[in-house]
Amino acid sequence: MPLIGISTGNQVLPASSPYPIKNTGSGFRFFSIAGVPDEHAITIGTRTGKTASAYKAVLTHLHKGDRVNLRGPIGSFGVKNDSAPVVMIASGVGVTPFRAMALDLTADQTRPIKLIQSAHGFHLFQSDFEGVAQKCALRVLARRIGQRCPDTNAGDDQGAW
Repeated sequence: MPLIGISTGNQVLPASSPYPIKNTGSGFRFFSIAGVPDEHAITIGTRTGKTASAYKAVLTHLHKGDRVNLRGPIGSFGVKNDSAPVVMIASGVGVTPFRAMALDLTADQTRPIKLIQSAHGFHLFQSDFEGVAQKCALRVLARRIGQRCPDTNAGDDQGAW
């Protein structure tokens, strides 16, 4: 059964969990949903750095099946036109909502879909985007920050965007 009320581009606010969520700073942490309703789970993307905040430390200790109360869904960031080409540009964890959008667009075999992603170290959801690219017209240009993009005049089609 799909998750009620959740759609691509929504955000949620974890409100309580089996572990006390200690609010620090503003007390609010909205997270973009990386999953699609048919996955029957809510997937979020976040980063913690070397030391997780007290708030994110609680999230990292959750296990599959733990119950978490959420506020939301809120927002409507998504693809609005059913036929126009799609270009998604993200840096780091900002790629989170694009995972859901790419999964939603998997059945679209004709529309050009491009993801341009930069990140320090690793690319979040990389294997998911590679899987989507095998099923539809998604092209991914992923670069580590500081890495030089290919020369578009050198015959490398990856640079010819």
